[in-house]
Amino acid sequence: MLIAALCEQSAFAGCRSPAYRVGQRVEESKDLVALTVSIRPADFTRERLVCLARAFRRKYANSADIEIFVFSSPDAARDYTVVRGDEAPPVYRNYDAYANMLRQLHAEYRYSATNSEEHVVLKPVGSDRGGRYDTRIDLPVSTMPSCDKSVNGRCLVALDEIVYPTESLLARETARVQLSATIAKDGSVRDVRVVDEADVPTAGRAALVREAVEDLKTWRFEAGPHADRFQITYSYEIVGRIPPGGGQVEVQLLLPERVILRGGVELR
Repeated sequence: MLIAALCEQSAFAGCRSPAYRVGQRVEESKDLVALTVSIRPADFTRERLVCLARAFRRKYANSADIEIFVFSSPDAARDYTVVRGDEAPPVYRNYDAYANMLRQLHAEYRYSATNSEEHVVLKPVGSDRGGRYDTRIDLPVSTMPSCDKSVNGRCLVALDEIVYPTESLLARETARVQLSATIAKDGSVRDVRVVDEADVPTAGRAALVREAVEDLKTWRFEAGPHADRFQITYSYEIVGRIPPGGGQVEVQLLLPERVILRGGVELR
């Protein structure tokens, strides 16, 4: 059933939580509320998620603990299996059906009366564990919370895993690929173009340029009132020995200007 929830008055003018659809009601009691829900991809904004959290807190005011996973897909919210006490499998570019559901998990709301804790976590990569690009918003808030990963003031809310192609790693190919793109009003990334690929060796040009372009197309930012043009550079670097399987890759997401991928990083 589609539920349109209104949040309480807040510092955000016109604060209104998005409509959400319940996927699973794992538990609804005074001790614990555990749900999976879905909202539209365009509703993954800091303001709307804070309002949604407040709506849940008001709805379940008599519950000691609240755990709600927020998906961008109704099917994923319905089919996802909450395995309590177990860690979810890691998510890779070539992921299985279960991991594909995790890809659609882009926010989490938690409240604990016992620990006096309440927060929302934005999860761009999609995971029910802590992610490297997550943004945690401790509640309550009186002003717009900051975002760890943003471009032109718009928070990054979804992206695929950023990878260094194995064939390029094994060949020790490096590159610096500068791209331009547009963040549309709905937050999707469109019109991705190669601005400069002069530093890409001829032999590895196609694979590395293609990888950078295809990766950027998977990104989604907060919806906004207008489109925003931006530029970003993908730097593929080799810093150590590359084992037969491709080895360890370190990824740094230095928004708004650069993505750095370093192959051959030693495990510590």
